[in-house]
Amino acid sequence: MNEPNHSPMTRRHFLHTTGTAVGGSIAMSLPPLAWAAQTGPRNASPARPLGPRWFENAWRRAVIDMHIPDWDPQFLSEFSADRYVEALVQSRAQSIVCYAHSHVGLFNYPTRVGRQHAGLNGRDLVAEMIDRCHRHRIAVVLYVSVIHDRWASDQHPDWRIVHPNGGHFGRGSRHGFVCPNSPYREYVRAWTREIAERFDLDGMRFDMTFWTCVCYCAHCQERWRKEVGGELPRTVDWTDERWVAFQRKREQWLGEFAEICTGTVKAAKPNATVEHQSSIYPGSWNNGASWPLVAQNDFLQGDFYGDALQGSFVRKLLEDLTPNRPFGYETSFSVSLQDHTARKSEALLEAKASAAIADAAAFIFIDAIDPLGTVNPHAHERMGRVFDRLMPCYRELGGERVADIGLFYGLDSRFDMRSNGKSVLEVDNGADTHTRSTMQAARALIAHHLPWRMVTRKSLCQLSRLKTLVLSNVHHLSEQEVSAIRDWLQAGGTLYASGATSLVKHTGQRQPDFMLADVFVISLAK
Repeated sequence: MNEPNHSPMTRRHFLHTTGTAVGGSIAMSLPPLAWAAQTGPRNASPARPLGPRWFENAWRRAVIDMHIPDWDPQFLSEFSADRYVEALVQSRAQSIVCYAHSHVGLFNYPTRVGRQHAGLNGRDLVAEMIDRCHRHRIAVVLYVSVIHDRWASDQHPDWRIVHPNGGHFGRGSRHGFVCPNSPYREYVRAWTREIAERFDLDGMRFDMTFWTCVCYCAHCQERWRKEVGGELPRTVDWTDERWVAFQRKREQWLGEFAEICTGTVKAAKPNATVEHQSSIYPGSWNNGASWPLVAQNDFLQGDFYGDALQGSFVRKLLEDLTPNRPFGYETSFSVSLQDHTARKSEALLEAKASAAIADAAAFIFIDAIDPLGTVNPHAHERMGRVFDRLMPCYRELGGERVADIGLFYGLDSRFDMRSNGKSVLEVDNGADTHTRSTMQAARALIAHHLPWRMVTRKSLCQLSRLKTLVLSNVHHLSEQEVSAIRDWLQAGGTLYASGATSLVKHTGQRQPDFMLADVFVISLAK
């Protein structure tokens, strides 16, 4: 490990609960971050830097979920911006994701575009929260929900996502799901402009920017006919160029929708940051989140609720994909999001926050507001104690990961070839042998304490830093990716490849032999 100029600190390793002890070391090279001393009143507010790149110094962040409908007039009636911010100060939060809008589709300010939450009676909660947070130099990222929008779905049935079976996706769900190819996108453009122009925000988070299923609505069908021609494919086949072209279109369309969101914010507030939901990158092809979506983020921040292996895996993936660092790693304060009063133990919360530190990530805890609008003080008291103990670590963060082994992760390969030939109605959208096998490779490296990192298309130019590269069931590879890997191997690198890696191009064209057959020194049996 490359040592920093100042005295190194011992990292706490939580192998069982976080899996961070084996992920490769971080070389500390950035200047120390000012940190709050543990002396003085427990509720004193540390100095918090604000500015266009607020996220570079905000290592301790918070989210208070507010997906509250308005069918009960008491909902949000007891909200206090002062108590809300007092809790954030107590938890040592340097930024907050503040709800301007939610999954229910209602706004927390007097909007002229959509509908305000009836329980607020014209009150501007968003302005109140921004004012109180900025008094304490807490950066405010305004939360909005896209595609998941109950009100928009109820008001505009023609905007709804259409399941391959012909019905509206999510029928009976508390959510409403609307298609980004429908006129809904202009509705989003309008309220995004309204929010960005109205408020003194530091950033904006667009949550749920992903496809909930393969959509066969009239808007998607018309767009496909204009841009490609013919009917939308209904048979999954990752060696069929037309099906793969449809998947790339879904990724492109999602990226263009995200570009509307990001561009509208930047037009009104050029210095505000924009982020889109980032927990779907290690997910299925079905969500359509790929490189076009990555490009619409200033940094990546995603919420994850799995085990130690998942945490180690996704942090290294976000580290590689993020346009700017640090990326953010989120998890809930509660045992589950469905039961927001059942708390994780303080030891587990500290382990997860420490895992983020070990991977040079910002840590974000998620709590939920009570439907009446009150904040849980116990969550913020507990997180304040956790962050106080970890405070000396934050000045150590930065630098570059040092690792011997790279696990290649292909955003084009998140599927199972055994799905080929199945109807889109029959296929298991979550089946993904590439992600599953790559995670198992990570598990093996962790068990043997071997330092590793993620490698994606973006970081292939850094292969010279590695000794070994693992290609586990990488179903689709581009010619550029194959060329970069071949050049690195010829320069002395060591490769492990499994499955049908390099047999199919990223466009779906199956090759007569492995594209890397010359360096594998094996060929496909005829």
